[in-house]
Amino acid sequence: DAASSELRHERRPPIVVAAHRGEELVGGLAAEIVADWLHVELLWVAESARGRGIGSRLLREAEAVTVADGCARAY
Repeated sequence: DAASSELRHERRPPIVVAAHRGEELVGGLAAEIVADWLHVELLWVAESARGRGIGSRLLREAEAVTVADGCARAY
């Protein structure tokens, strides 16, 4: 029954992805894996770099990392 179920908590390191233009940091993403979900906590792109697909690339990179780690969903 549910009362006797074993509870487990697996601590995984955070996921951090950064985008640079030369030496300038122009975007970043911070996320964590919760169960088999990618939970994006922060996504930002510098105003001067918006409209160039940087945010989409940051998300794709985070998704690729987590899919390799067994995640199937993102929010």
